[in-house]
Amino acid sequence: MDLLTRPPAHGKPNAIKYGARRRGPFSPLALVSIVVTLLIVVGASIFFFVRPLFGSHAAAVNADCTLLVPPNPLSAEGLATPYQLAPLDPANGPCNEANATQAAFVQGAVIDPATGQISIYNPLVVDQGKEPAIKPVVPQLPANGIVGLWFGFNGGTLTLKDSNGSLQQGTCVNGTDGTIFGQFAYCNAPAFFQAARQAIKAGKLTPPALGTAKDGQPCPTVRDFSVVDQDQSDNVTTTYLINGDGQTAQMNAANSMALQNAQTQVNGSDNRLVSIALDGVLGCTPWKAPDLADPGQMITALPLNELMAATHQAAPVALVPLIDPMTLNNGNADLNKTNAYRIGVDQKPAGNQNAASGKAYCQQLLDIAVPRLVLDAPLTVKGNAPDPAVGNTLFTFLIQRFVNAFGADNLNCVQLLGKADPLATTQDGNGVAISATLNGQPINTTPATGTGTGTGTGTGTGTGTGTGTGTGTGTGTGTGTMAPNCNINGTAVAGCMGTTTINGQNCTVAFANGTVNLQCAATGKGTGTGAGTGNTGTGTGTGNTGTGTGNTGTGNTGTGTGTGTGNTGTGTGTGTGTGTGTDTGTGTGTGTGNTGTGTGTGNTGGGQTAISLPFNNTAISNDGDQQGANFDSLGISYSAQALQNAGLTPGGMVTFNGANFVWPNVAAGQPDNVVAQGQKIAITPVQGATTLSFLGASGLGPATGEATITYTDGSTQDFQLAFSDWTLNHNGSAPLANNQVVAVTPYRNVPHGGMQDHMPNIFYTDVALQAGKTIQSVTLPGHVDRGNLHVFAITTK
Repeated sequence: MDLLTRPPAHGKPNAIKYGARRRGPFSPLALVSIVVTLLIVVGASIFFFVRPLFGSHAAAVNADCTLLVPPNPLSAEGLATPYQLAPLDPANGPCNEANATQAAFVQGAVIDPATGQISIYNPLVVDQGKEPAIKPVVPQLPANGIVGLWFGFNGGTLTLKDSNGSLQQGTCVNGTDGTIFGQFAYCNAPAFFQAARQAIKAGKLTPPALGTAKDGQPCPTVRDFSVVDQDQSDNVTTTYLINGDGQTAQMNAANSMALQNAQTQVNGSDNRLVSIALDGVLGCTPWKAPDLADPGQMITALPLNELMAATHQAAPVALVPLIDPMTLNNGNADLNKTNAYRIGVDQKPAGNQNAASGKAYCQQLLDIAVPRLVLDAPLTVKGNAPDPAVGNTLFTFLIQRFVNAFGADNLNCVQLLGKADPLATTQDGNGVAISATLNGQPINTTPATGTGTGTGTGTGTGTGTGTGTGTGTGTGTGTGTMAPNCNINGTAVAGCMGTTTINGQNCTVAFANGTVNLQCAATGKGTGTGAGTGNTGTGTGTGNTGTGTGNTGTGNTGTGTGTGTGNTGTGTGTGTGTGTGTDTGTGTGTGTGNTGTGTGTGNTGGGQTAISLPFNNTAISNDGDQQGANFDSLGISYSAQALQNAGLTPGGMVTFNGANFVWPNVAAGQPDNVVAQGQKIAITPVQGATTLSFLGASGLGPATGEATITYTDGSTQDFQLAFSDWTLNHNGSAPLANNQVVAVTPYRNVPHGGMQDHMPNIFYTDVALQAGKTIQSVTLPGHVDRGNLHVFAITTK
């Protein structure tokens, strides 16, 4: 059990956290400066009784630090080797782990593929050149265990530094070329999550159910819009101990006992907010796993939170958007950087900018976060603020956090949506939020109460010789439940606090003192009565019978079934009657037509199996073994393992934009794609095909060339086939206009067994077929304007 006590405020919150764009979820200043004075171990739980220790550090601190990653970071020895914190530019001052505004954190997890068991191990961070207070525990890793690492930072930017090839050994991702995330990074996360997903699919690993919170809603996850802010899924739940000399140690029972008066250091994060603060007041239980540094103890972790959210979070699901400050590139949206971040937290990469829309993200914040923040107010008002410099309770902290995220300094939702923030706070003289309003009305933070009186009759026996009967009246007071939920014209309003539309008017709903208040904007006035009788409409419909002929492919044969649904006839009758007033009453009637039915036969082969490609290039290699793969004429290739982690497996189905492809069913190191050189490829289309679709990419820059479609009637159709550069020019360009990202991997393989963190993509493009015609073949470009154009798969839809 984790207890989060509320230390005193330390002045203004960290500007990096709450002022500039690159801020985290909350300032750690007040959270981290505590001293362990007494430790009690009860069963498997650790309880800390703490008292305040220090004030904040000096205001002028170096916000940009580096972290030296030890060699072989995924091994037991590498995990137990402390990471070293140092300044990015020494001229700007030192970086110290004991400084709450500069502290860096590492969180590790290992999964045993044989059993599906996940264990947590949090490596230690020390100041450069300083010994740890107590040497880290060397973890016992399972055979063939797959390790993932995630990094968090309380400052501005944290840059991972290499040590004898450690970044390559750990497959570490700090951002994309020339632009790091800021407070976040990861190593080998895609491989860890891939193994976890496989274990879940095999029934070896089962993320626990979310449960129901005290507010009657599902317990929140890190992908719940009521939890996220401007930079969701960031930072970690790691905690360190720091002695009076600024030396650090892992947080475990033995170290806590040995280091009396040790300070604890934590990482402000969405993950910690959910796992400790919110779960505590909402009566929810976070997913915990064994701590390899503290035998017998169970702890929370970022990967557990993400896997739990990926499994159970109901739609709409919050995924990292283009406007996340950590994924911006010099203030501009960057799809590649956004996808690089998503991959590290097991989120599906966005195929295009619309799939990571900031405007849609803001709208969900407005629709989902606001009602639940209001609904939970009677619960969160009882919780301690993670940062007392921001709010005096967990409730005011959460409201202020939303206001900050929604505002111009972060997501800028007000401008994107053209809507004002409905939430606001009142602050005291120190800038601490002490109350909040919704649309100008105070938010109710107390459960509803009720009073009642009752009359009762009692009979008693006297102590004397007589018997007496008496009647008495009593009163009683009862405590009600939280604010009720309202349903107005079919629209649910959580906690009876929020906005809704009634007859085209914007209305505000508020609950206070046991009364629901409904206030709507005034409109034009009119009086009148009307009555009308609608004529009943009738209709009939005849179902169309669907038929289909299966095409048999020469590659892997898929199976398909088709059904045809008949058209349903409907009829509508309208009657109008005029009343005595100025309004006209309208009546409507509906009739139900006969429903037709139909059956059809599905096409066999899943789309691509009938389209055999004359592979003439090897683009994919195994990690550490190029085997002659050469995608771009420079000996560089896609990683088979990284592609599989992204969902592209040999012979597997790839469905994108309604098109079903089969990924090349060949082993790594064998020809797996066709470089366009004028090849004519026979096409067996699906029934009624209207679109010809391709998967591919280009090397050495984007490539465009003229291709030709030939139809069965002998006519032809010329079109431009184009693919973007596979790394988008080292992540410096956007995809071409008709290209969409199907998959992106965090690295590519280079000659002699190395890896390079340029992020190669697989793209989708298509061309519309002429109506009423059946495609027979496509001739690939004989020449392209530059680079080399590669095609992995073709299909029709």
